[in-house]
Amino acid sequence: MNNRPRIHLAIRNSPSRPIVLTTLFAVAIAISSPLWPAKAQVQSGTTLPKLVSLDKVTSGMLLLRTKKPGRYLPAPMVMTKVDMQINVFWNMLPR
Repeated sequence: MNNRPRIHLAIRNSPSRPIVLTTLFAVAIAISSPLWPAKAQVQSGTTLPKLVSLDKVTSGMLLLRTKKPGRYLPAPMVMTKVDMQINVFWNMLPR
């Protein structure tokens, strides 16, 4: 048998319970706050994209469906710069 005294925190009915729980909650929030996603920053002068219909599309665009029938929202365009150099070795091609 084990006759060692048990050491535990008697906090269940303690008057300091709200203080301890509030402190633990604040520490948990402080530790996890760097993991939260950052808010998007809206640049001044930007406007929301306008809804378009299929007859107004002039180039390849990705359109997102909206609740209004026949009206679509153009997906945000991302600029990608590509620099390619293609070398063709005619001697290596099978004939």
